[in-house]
Amino acid sequence: MNSINSKNIGIVLKKLREIKSKSQEDVASANLTRSTISRIENNKLNPSFDSVITYLENINVTLSDFIQFSSTIFMDEKDEIIAEMRNLKHSVYEDPINHLINRINEFLKHTEDYQLTEYRAALLALIEISREHSYLAGKKYVEFIWDRLKKQDEFLPSDIYILSYTFYTFEPETAINIINRLEKYIQKYTHISDLKRTHAAIFINMISYLKENNLIEKTGTYIETALTLSKNLQDHILVYQCYYRKAEYLYFKGKRNEAIRLRDKSFAYFKFTENEIMYNDFVKQWELFLEKYNLQ
Repeated sequence: MNSINSKNIGIVLKKLREIKSKSQEDVASANLTRSTISRIENNKLNPSFDSVITYLENINVTLSDFIQFSSTIFMDEKDEIIAEMRNLKHSVYEDPINHLINRINEFLKHTEDYQLTEYRAALLALIEISREHSYLAGKKYVEFIWDRLKKQDEFLPSDIYILSYTFYTFEPETAINIINRLEKYIQKYTHISDLKRTHAAIFINMISYLKENNLIEKTGTYIETALTLSKNLQDHILVYQCYYRKAEYLYFKGKRNEAIRLRDKSFAYFKFTENEIMYNDFVKQWELFLEKYNLQ
């Protein structure tokens, strides 16, 4: 069984048995006991070729179908994990992040995958950032990702996705460098709809990152770009996040009346849509913003 990762054989056999609505007793025979089947399916025994053939015969599956199925089952699961990752939308709430980390851990028990290994690192960084209230706290988890990508001449869509989750763990000079490179390559993939939202999210996260690094005066251009991208997406949640960030920027620049109008507009939207988490988060952020920059 050299063409299939030995760690996967038991899992694939079990899934095929379940698809065929067979019990372990149904599969058992003189040459393949139920105890042996249980050990194979739980990855406690690496089966011989003859055992696999016997198992497959007992569930009426050919060897070629087994090989084909084994090559797709883990990819399907990986696609689901990646979709769940993107649906997090750069959330900093630990429950969905931990759920996804656990799911990735289960996947990686059965097969090696550098992409999911990097996604897991990005998720661990998000949790560390949330707990320590510091973007740089996550750097130790994801530094190896940038070490790989900074040597590349071009970024693939998968590279853009992972960098969108990790750029803000680095020092400002590196983060800005990453953003500039991302902006260049995102333009090549405008036909990929998922990247359009990622594009907007990158700029929104950059705004927060610069503010936390006492560089709010540099956020103006990023805010306008994020607002334009969000409006083009017709994503109202992103649009009103941008309005809030613009309110902070304008208040910092001394344009307080316009800032208060945008802040209240943002608060009213999240209150009206009963998005209590974001409403409470932004109310708290406003208090911290005034305190951080000594503005009253």
